[in-house]
Formats: sequence, structure tokens, C-alpha cells
Amino acid sequence: MHWLTSNQEPIDAATEIGLGLVVGQTNADRVIGAARDRRAVVPMALVLLASGCAPGHGYVRPPLLLPDTYRNPSAESAEAATKAALPEWRQVYTDTALRSLIERAVKQSFDVRIAAARVEEARALAGISRRQELPQIAVDSAAARLRVSQIGSTVLLRGTDPNFNVFEVDVTVSYEVDFWGRLRQMSEAARADALAAQEAQRTVTITLIADVATAYYNLLALDASRTLVEKTLDNRLRSLKLTRALFKYGEGSQLDVTRSEANVEAARSLLPDLMRQTETNENQLHALLGEYPGAVGRTSEATTDVEAPSSVPSGLPSALLERRPDIRRAEAALIAAHARWRAARALLLPTIDLTGAAGTQSIPLAGLFSEPARTWSVGFGLLEPLLNAARNGYVIDAAQAREQAAALQYEQTVQQAFREVSDALIAHSRQEEHEEVLRKQIRALDAVLHQAEKRFEVGSANSFEVVDADRDLLAAQLALVQAHRNSLLALVQIYRTLGGGWPAPPSPSESSSGSS
Repeated sequence: MHWLTSNQEPIDAATEIGLGLVVGQTNADRVIGAARDRRAVVPMALVLLASGCAPGHGYVRPPLLLPDTYRNPSAESAEAATKAALPEWRQVYTDTALRSLIERAVKQSFDVRIAAARVEEARALAGISRRQELPQIAVDSAAARLRVSQIGSTVLLRGTDPNFNVFEVDVTVSYEVDFWGRLRQMSEAARADALAAQEAQRTVTITLIADVATAYYNLLALDASRTLVEKTLDNRLRSLKLTRALFKYGEGSQLDVTRSEANVEAARSLLPDLMRQTETNENQLHALLGEYPGAVGRTSEATTDVEAPSSVPSGLPSALLERRPDIRRAEAALIAAHARWRAARALLLPTIDLTGAAGTQSIPLAGLFSEPARTWSVGFGLLEPLLNAARNGYVIDAAQAREQAAALQYEQTVQQAFREVSDALIAHSRQEEHEEVLRKQIRALDAVLHQAEKRFEVGSANSFEVVDADRDLLAAQLALVQAHRNSLLALVQIYRTLGGGWPAPPSPSESSSGSS
């Protein structure tokens, strides 16, 4: 067993509170709880500063106790497992037709394109959040035609025209001093959301590639099954012809002929359903490609000897789980929740605003930019949330609860990933054993059928032995096709559960710290 942690500094007290990794109350907890007591509102900001409640160090990945290897039935050396590396998907899937289908799917799939649009949206929102940290500048220009009441409170000199024009140009600059890091944390959360969207897109892409490969291998299995049935049908038609000839010359019975005819129709009845499955699977594959229904080209021969993807070592190290985009997405969500919790804590501290304005105002347009028309103002604002402190305390509690839920979901995602990888490795290993047993069974059943046919031809056996042997052989051959397909799908699942075979990008925690 080992601990999965980041290479960052140890978790500080504030981070421990957010991740729920310690038991008991810190100063920050007590202060936040006191926010609901109106008597404690006034000295709250000073206590927060003294207790170090202001946002400090950034996110640190929570430690997880993980096994060193996946559970699987094979036994390989730890050294070989540690050196194992997954190839890129084009090296995994060597069938040229399958490669072409995957490339088309990645380019055309609606799911991938929708996920890409969501990534762009998340990046735009992160850009908006980042701009909130910068000074806000606004330019306001106005021109107005006014009339002042001649009998109102404003006294006009005799002969003064009550109708006049006002021209004004103002430039206003406002800036919130991010002394407590609230805006920075919100920007950090938005960047983490963008990372999560990007990992979601990778999840969609990896799943799509696995789905395309699965549908393609299903088609190959259906082709192989149809080839076997057609071959069996030809053999049974020849057997029926022989049975009829023997009956004609008095060497058999009508029961033998009827039995042989039923055996022929039993094989023929399998073909329509196999064609139905083939055509619906082709339609499904086109749907994955974002295309309308149609036929699908295949380059591999429709046999049980379809070229399998490259095998993978059985003892892959658990560190490869960091390749999985769903785990990286869960960590990005945890980073975002952690940043929002820190931003929420800053709500209990005063907000400092700096404002400034400069412009000109003039009644005659010609004097708008003259020296006497100049105006300016400079302001400083300090907002202490005294009356909203109780409400903000609950806001912090909610943000902390969301972060704890995100931390638990992250751990749950890791455990789920381990189970999926283990299941795929076990399935692949057991399917190979199943295939080997079926091949031995087929060799034996083929010998039984050959002997039964020889005995029937010389009259020492009836047609029942031939029919039973033939039926058993076809069933075993079809089972072998399905077993081989399941072995291929198990390999597809291995590459999907291990993150698709791409080189691992920087972890969300590294990307987050590098961008801040």
C-alpha cells in the first residue's frame, strides 16, 4: 500500500478544515460559528485576522491510501509492471478500417463537439473571472437639452433662457483591492472548472473510441458467426442430399430424411437474426460517427482469428490511474470547491474599494474640453459586513460542505476506477482461458462429427448421431466466436479504464498551481 499525494508542501490548518481531514475545531471554525451570534459581529474581523482565517496557501491533494498493484489473476514481477507503458490508440487498434472509423468519430461525433463547446464556455467564464481582478474602467458621455422652471426653487436671472444644453464626458475607474484573496480564489475556481470541462471532453473522447471499437468488434463477431452458419448450412445440405440418396436405395428411413431436413432449416433460421443484428449494429456505429445509417466497411476477415489489440502487462502500477480523465475531473472539481470555500471565508472580512473619476462638463459644447470644465473625484470605500455576517457564516458552511462532498467524490472515483481496471484485467485473463477450453472442445467435437458421418455412410450409425454431433459443433464454434469477441472487448475496456493510452498531461493540482 502507498499514499497518493502531490509533491507540494504539507497540508496547512486551513486546508485541513476544508477537506475534513482533522477532527476538532480551529480558531477559524469558532469564529465562523460566532458569526451567527450578533454580539460577536463587531470584533469578528480582528479575530479572523489573528486566527489566520484569511486565505493562505493553495490546494493540496488529499492523501489516499492505494494498493501498489491492481488485483488480477496473473503474477508478473513488480519491476516489469512499473516499466509498463500504454501505447497511443493508433498502436492499440491495428485494423485500418477501425482506425478510419475512430478518426471519423473523433472529428464528427456530436458528443465530442458538444463537450468541446462546453470547454470553450468554461474557458470564457474563467477569462471573465480573471478580469474581475483588474481595475474596471468605464467611459460615459452624455448630451442633454434641459429646461429649468422659471417659477421653481431655482432662481433665474431676468433675461436668462430657461432652455439650455449640457455636455458631459466622464472616465470612471473602480478597483476592489483583493486584500483577502477573494477574487483570486474565485478566478482559481473558474480555472479549475475549465480544467474539469477539459477532462470531461477527454472522458467523452476516450469513451467514444471504446464504443466505436466495441461496435466494430461486435460486427466482426457477427460476420464470423454468419460465416460459420453458412458453412454449416452447406454441410447440412450435402448431408441431406446423402440421406435422401440412402433412403432412395433403402439404406435409411424417412425419419432420417426428416431429421436432416429439420437440421438444415435450423441452421437457415439463424441467418435472418444475424443479418438483423449486423444491420442494427452498423446503424449504431454510424450514429457514433455522427452519420446517417448505412453499411460499414471491414478489412478484417470474418473469422475467429481477428487480430487482437496489443496485450498489456497484468501488474500495472496504480500510479497510472492518474491518467484517467474522470479522476482528474473529480480532482479539478475538488480544487474549485476548495477555492470557493476560501473565497466564501473572505466574505466575513471588510471589502476595500478604490474609485476615481475624471471628466468635463459644460453647457456650451465649445467649452467641453476647456480647463474650467474639468471635474474629478477620488474615493475610498470600506465595507464591513456587520449585518450580513450571520448569513455569510452559513454561506461558508455550505461551501465547506460542498468541498467535503467533492473530496469524498474524488476518493470514490479513485476506488471505482480501481474496480473497473481490476474487472477488465480479470475478464481478459479469464476470457483467454475460456477460449483455450473452447478450442479443445471444438477439436473433439469435430472428430466426433467426422466419425459419426463415416459410421452413417457405412450404415453402422443413424442420422441422430450425425445431427447431434453437428449441432454440438456449431454451438461450440459460435461460443468460441463470442468468447474471442469478449476477449477483444476486455482489452478495449482495459485501455478505456486506464485512460485511453494517451501520455498523462499535468495533474489538475500542478496545472492550477502553475497558472496562479
